[in-house]
Order: sequence, then C-alpha cells, then structure tokens
Amino acid sequence: MRLGFYPKLALEGISKNRRLYFPYILTAIFMVMMEYIIMFLSVNEAVAKMSGGDLLSVFMSLGKFVIGLFALFFLFYSNSFLMKKRRKEFGLFNILGMGKRHIGIVVMWETLIVYLASTVIGCLLGIAFSKFAELGLLRLTKAEADLTFSIPLNVVGTVSVIFFIIFVLLLLNSLRQVGFSSAINLLRSENVGEKPPKANWAVGILGFVILGIAYFLAVSVSNAISAVAYFFIAVLLVIVATYLIMIFGSVVICRILKNNKNYYYKANHYVSVSSMLYRMRRNGAGLASICILSTMVLVMISTTSCLFFGEEDLLMTRNPRQININSIKVSCETSDEEITDYINGIVVEAGETPVNPIRYSSIDTYGAYKNDAVYLDPSSMGGVGNVSFDSVCEFLIITVDEYNRINNANETLSGNDCFVYSQDTKISNTINFVELNQEFKVVRELDKEPLVIGMLNSATVTRPIFLVVSNEGIVESLCDLKTDDGYGLADQFYTYFFDLAGGTDKEVEIAEKIAQNEGLNDFFRTCNIESRTISRDDFFSSFGGLFYLGIVLSIVFTLASVLIIYYKQISEGYEDQGRFEIMRKVGMTQQEIKKGINSQLLTVFFLPLVGAFMHIAFAFPMIRKLLALFNLKNTLFFATTTLISFVVFAVFYTIVYKITSNAYLKIVSSKLN
Repeated sequence: MRLGFYPKLALEGISKNRRLYFPYILTAIFMVMMEYIIMFLSVNEAVAKMSGGDLLSVFMSLGKFVIGLFALFFLFYSNSFLMKKRRKEFGLFNILGMGKRHIGIVVMWETLIVYLASTVIGCLLGIAFSKFAELGLLRLTKAEADLTFSIPLNVVGTVSVIFFIIFVLLLLNSLRQVGFSSAINLLRSENVGEKPPKANWAVGILGFVILGIAYFLAVSVSNAISAVAYFFIAVLLVIVATYLIMIFGSVVICRILKNNKNYYYKANHYVSVSSMLYRMRRNGAGLASICILSTMVLVMISTTSCLFFGEEDLLMTRNPRQININSIKVSCETSDEEITDYINGIVVEAGETPVNPIRYSSIDTYGAYKNDAVYLDPSSMGGVGNVSFDSVCEFLIITVDEYNRINNANETLSGNDCFVYSQDTKISNTINFVELNQEFKVVRELDKEPLVIGMLNSATVTRPIFLVVSNEGIVESLCDLKTDDGYGLADQFYTYFFDLAGGTDKEVEIAEKIAQNEGLNDFFRTCNIESRTISRDDFFSSFGGLFYLGIVLSIVFTLASVLIIYYKQISEGYEDQGRFEIMRKVGMTQQEIKKGINSQLLTVFFLPLVGAFMHIAFAFPMIRKLLALFNLKNTLFFATTTLISFVVFAVFYTIVYKITSNAYLKIVSSKLN
C-alpha cells in the first residue's frame, strides 16, 4: 500500500466520526493548555519573587501533578469510548482483507494525528493565555504585575513529553483491544448488550456500610489534626461506596419502576425503563463518576473561595492589632507591667505611640482529658490506658483578675471554683488536674472565648478549653510542674497586641526593631512578633494562590463531568435508535417517543447531583475542622459559600443536561425521520 494511504484513512476515520472525536480532541487540547499554564506558573520568576512565592510554586507544582495524572485517566476513559464505537468499523476493514497489522497502523496514525493536533494547539493556546494566567494570579494575590513576556522552551518540551507518554499508552491500549478481538467480535461489539441485571444486595449493603463509615468519620472528627488524618481515608471510602451504591441503586430503581404497573405500562415510561434496564451497571458507573467529579468541584471551589473572600476576616483573627507579640516568659515572677513598659519604650524611641492595646498572661499547656481528669504527663496516666490524640486538649488558663481586666467585668471566684469555655468538648462539673493534685469545680460555662488568642493559632489544631481560675497561686503552681526528667509541663505566655497612633507607615519598621532588640531575651525564652501588613501579604499570596488553583482544577473536573455526560448521552442515543425505530413502526407517535426520551433522561440524570449534595453535607464538619487550621471559624460564612457554590453548580449542571439531551434527541430523531 502507498505510504499516504494510512494517514489518509486515519483522517477520514476521524472526520466521519467527528461527533465523537471533536470533544475528545478539544479535551486533549484543554488538558495540554492547562498543564502548560500551571507548569509555566510554577517556574515563573514574577511568581517566585513575590511575597509567599515559594509556597505558590509548591501549589502550582501540586496542580501540574494533579492535572497530568487526571489527564492520563480521563483520556483513557474517552479513548476507550471511542474504540468501542470504532470496533465495528475495524471489524469491517478486517473482513474486507485488511490485516490486524494494517489496522494497527491506521490506529497509530489516528493517535499520532490527535497527539500532534492537541499538543501543538494546546501549547500555542497555553503560550497565548499564559500571560493572562500570570496576571490573573498576581491580581488575586495582590502582587505587582510584571509585563515582560517569555516562552520557557523547557516547559513546552516537558508538556510535549508528558502527553507523548500518555498517547503512547493510549495507543498500546487501542492495539490491545483490536489485536485480541476477532473480526466477528469486532462487528458485533456495538450490538452486545448487558443481560437483564439483578440487584446484588451484597454489593448494595457493602456500599451503604462503607458510606456509613465514611460519613461517621466525617461528622465525628474532634479536631483539625484528626480531620487531616482521616480526610483521605474518608475520600477513598466515599469513592468506593459511590460506585457500589450507584451500580446497585440504578438497578433497584429500574426494578421498582418496572414492578410499578401504573408507572411502567405507560407509553412514555415503558420504552425508557426497558432501555435503561439493560445497561444499568454501566450506567451506574457513569453516574458514580459524575457524582464524584461534581463533589470534587464543590469541595474545591467552596473551600478555596471561602478562604479567599474571607482572608481579611482571617487576618484580623490572627492579627487583632497592627503589632502582635506572643512569647513564652522566662519566669512567672516577671511582672507584665515591666515587660509592657520595656516594649512601649522601644516603640516610643522609634517615634510612635502604642494605642488600643490588648495585653494578658496565660498558662498554655496540653493534656489528655479523660474521665473528668487532665493528665499533663502521659506517664502519670497509670492504668487509665494509652493516650490518643483525640483525647488531647489545649488548656488556656488565666486568673479571674486578668479576666475582669480584659473583658471589663467584675467577677469573683474563690478556692477551686472556675469558669470554663469550650466549643467542641463536653465539660463535666469538675476538672481534676492530676499532676497538680487539684480538682476545680465548674461554677459557670462562659458563652464566648475569654481571650483574644490571635497568634495562638495552635488552639485551632487541638480542642481548646479556656479556664478562669481564682488566684495567681494556681498559675504559679502550674508553672512549677515538671516531668521526672525536669521538663516543664506548662508555659506562661505573655501576649501583647497594639496599634500605632501614626497608622501603618512605621508598622514593619517597628516590628523589626522589637524583634531585633536583644533586651527581650531577659524576659522571654521564645518570642514571636508579627506585623499585620506583612501577614496580609502572606495571606493574599497563600489564599489567592489556593483560590486560583481551585478555579483551575474545578474547570478541569467540570469539563470532565461534561464530557462524561456528553459521551453517555451519545452512546445511549446510538444504542436506542433501533428501539425507538421499532416502536415508531408499531404505532408509537413522535410526541410519545419524545416524552419517553425525556422520561428516560430525567429518571437518573439528577442522581449524581443529589449524591454530591449528600457528600458535601456530611463532609461539612470535617472540612470545617480543616479550615480551622487557617483560623477560619466563621461556620455561617463557610456554609453560605458552600450553598452558593452548590446552587451555581446545579444551574450549570441543568444547562449541560439540556444541551446533551438535545444531542441525544437529534441522534434518535435522525433515525426516526
């Protein structure tokens, strides 16, 4: 055969099947473009130079890995669908005398053409939009824009190599499907349907059990560290459970509809239910994929947008004032007034005056809270059992005099009485500090945190418990507690937040002067000093970068969902052409056929959206704990953001349903007309 015969035959095959190949090639182009853009941003000098640029580069590197891996799996899915629709054509070639080797050459040319088209066009579009992507990222992170334009050839080469490997794997998979099938099997592949499925109750029960475990993990996490530890386990369990339940549930729904005589024996339901019944296992797997991708989109866009739009609120939570100091005192005997006067002297010497101060001392310690007792030293637990992280709480303790001064109150406590506040831990009537050999009686639970903890964001990692005790003697006793090895069990923190009378002009300079003052070593073992201005830059770069990556990945996963829905409608349209043609011949009207088609599409199409809503609802407590690591404690704001994200996605999902259902109708109607 002539050398140009195979590429010509490959081009004709792509052209004749353009309804299938066009979205496949578009997806490949989009994946190449997004991989180029994210890889471009990960090595971009303007991004690296900005505040928090190292962290942004890490985010982008994570993004390019996710997109590359997802492109591999999703292009495999799309290619398998294409090969299924082309097998009949290849079988015909085989019967007409074309050997498997020659068919393989045609497949190779088709793969090469798609690879070259998607890589070249994708890289060109990536280059064209890379500067817009860079400016968009810099705008979100509120960094200065760099107007220079560059084309990193190493990025072009890396992207080309990555997708070359992906398409080589796709080619090998296609050759395997053609090579191991006879001509007869290839010809009959489109007509091979499923046997009427039976509901496998063992699979269904297993799916609900696994989903119950995943939901229990999500709603029962007690702190952020547990949420991090269990998050990926819960995600894997939800994915497995979704596939099992969707496959089982789809069959059960069709069986129920078929057994309902009043529903089944109607013109617009009979054909639709009968058609679905023979492909529900495959249909269930497709619905599960759409459900999982929809959930991923909702989780990413709701969390990253919540962090981005709430970053100013987060900043104020962490840095209540312009200058924020949090330190561990060398000795509990050092007076707070002496330390405050020393720091104020540094500020005045720099030509500024502290205003709006928040100042207090508190004991900060960790202990296992079990059976109304607090064990600061695990070795003292004796026969109580091994300590688990879930039982560890952070205790922030102040005196009632300090509480009154901070909150402008006039409370009194005596003896071992105490006030307590805890958001996530149930507190009993007594709290016994074992090492202190002292039991506190809880006389009142406070309705809000007694301290502005600010930089003490460790309180968001474990469950914080605030205690207000009666006198300084208790504080001093806690400071004196040591392990057998001589390590202290509790530290006294000095916290000082204040603004500057002159505004923000000298904020960074004064923060640096305080940090560089060696005299503070006489007061503090460790000292953490932050400026709100510097923290704001870090927040904008971190949360802006996360939001940007969330948008990119959401677009990628949404496109994947759209393509799965499209291919699902196209494949079912071709399968149902013959069935609806027969029904037309036996007297079913065009209007009745359209009603039957709409009934079929509506029966299961919105199941993934319902499943995604359930997943995001049960994941809400776990995600809320994870967001607490960023000091985001505004549950109402997160709930509102999640709900808005779901509504917007549901509207988009409905639009996709309308467009793809029209494609299905055109395929079926073309045969009828």
